[in-house]
Amino acid sequence: MEGRAASPPRRFTGAAVWALGVVLVGATAARALEIPEYGLSAQAFFRNRTGFFLDDAHNFRGDKATLDRFEQSLWFDGKEQFTNDLSVTMRLRFFADNVFDVQNQRRYWSNSDLAERNLHHTFDLEYNDFLRELYADYNVPMSDQYGKLFARLGRQQVAWGKADGFRLLDIINPFDFREPFYPTFEEVRIPLWMLRVDYQLPRNIVENGGFQFIWSPLYQNDTFPPAIVSPWSFRAFDTFQTAVNGLHIPVRPNLFDDAKIPGLRLENSEAGVRWSHWIKNFGYTLNYYWDWTNLPHARPALVPVTPDAPLGLAYINQPDRVHRFGASFDYNFYELPVVKVSNVVLRGEWLYSKNNVFYGNVQPDGRGHYFRDSSDYVLGIDKIFFGLPYVAPRWNSQTLASFQIFQSFLIGYTDGVKAREGLTNPGGAHLNSVQTSFTFFLQNTSLQSRLTSELLAFYSVAGEWWFRPRFIYDVSDRIKAEIGAQLFYGHRNDLVGEFANKGMQELFVDLRYQFL
Repeated sequence: MEGRAASPPRRFTGAAVWALGVVLVGATAARALEIPEYGLSAQAFFRNRTGFFLDDAHNFRGDKATLDRFEQSLWFDGKEQFTNDLSVTMRLRFFADNVFDVQNQRRYWSNSDLAERNLHHTFDLEYNDFLRELYADYNVPMSDQYGKLFARLGRQQVAWGKADGFRLLDIINPFDFREPFYPTFEEVRIPLWMLRVDYQLPRNIVENGGFQFIWSPLYQNDTFPPAIVSPWSFRAFDTFQTAVNGLHIPVRPNLFDDAKIPGLRLENSEAGVRWSHWIKNFGYTLNYYWDWTNLPHARPALVPVTPDAPLGLAYINQPDRVHRFGASFDYNFYELPVVKVSNVVLRGEWLYSKNNVFYGNVQPDGRGHYFRDSSDYVLGIDKIFFGLPYVAPRWNSQTLASFQIFQSFLIGYTDGVKAREGLTNPGGAHLNSVQTSFTFFLQNTSLQSRLTSELLAFYSVAGEWWFRPRFIYDVSDRIKAEIGAQLFYGHRNDLVGEFANKGMQELFVDLRYQFL
């Protein structure tokens, strides 16, 4: 792939965001803008997020650092209500990362032109794109005997599924994995230009039932950390980049920088439909999505690179069509029989992917991708506690406890096939025919809902552990503070374990100020 030319560092961008933020914070009161006569409302935030490594982390090349990020961002969220049925929402993000300015660059990951291009110019990060979202909402006026119809058109996110720490049915928007362990998926989904239509059937036909239709004409693949130079790069990408850099012919760098995008034609669109239905305390969905693989396969090709190097090697990235079938359910037990326990929810999700793409052993023609059907499910149980059970049950506190089991199956992936294909995930960890993981999630709100404490613990049978504690405190109506950590343990050849091997034990601090 042809990499974009490296540019001189634009370090003024972070300072500009800081200066603008300070001016706005000092010049405004923390009140959301409301102009009812014009139907206008707006909010604005200034945020700083800083990440520290608890040990000197190191990348594949051996470079060390103590600071992971020093991000400043301005958020503007505005809504214009033109009529009772029509509104337009816009979300803007001005973003800069000053990590290069506050840390000795020679000791950092980025002592190369490739790093300058991929890490310093953080405006290229899709999840912090300047135009984050822009869409119009329209409630179609119609009689209740015909149901209810809603449409949203524009750049947006659509989330199917709600598993803790997993993406199972959350398949509509691609993800940016360059900082893969953000606390919320909303921050790392890449918004797409799409049309969403919700239709709720009339109550005399089906009560609390309806369809959601999704259509997107534009393709966007997942974005991955640049090999070798990024602190969050995957070992498989690092190994590949190191190998091709040692070849005696030019190789276009950064395997997953770009993809051969399907042409803008109707038959190349991505589309899906979901049926959802609630019957008293039981809800379920049936889902189908016809899309392109977010992880394109890489096809090697000999190509001219430059006039001085007429013969070179390029990996042409090309997505493939995949059919995804899914379902989910939620059942709220008002009170469990026999044990008399209330406020318990049992939930589950299932996804079957037809002709999904996986990477593995290189074949004689240079290809390293394989097509496999996969089936995944997650089962979870949630319980809400009020107060502190048996200690202070009337105390002003609420705790959510959640346990999940997640399993992934590769259809027809037997021992002999495993030896021949050697499939891996994007991190380079070898896949078994069955992968099993567990999560435990605790969330407590107290101090009149001003303090939220969380702990997410992940364990896989491969021996991997991941812990993410965090605390969010509403200091005032305008200031919110957060402190948390990312702790990884496991074997270096597994996805989570490779971050532990790099020393990626991180403490992060997040401060947000609402100035509008």
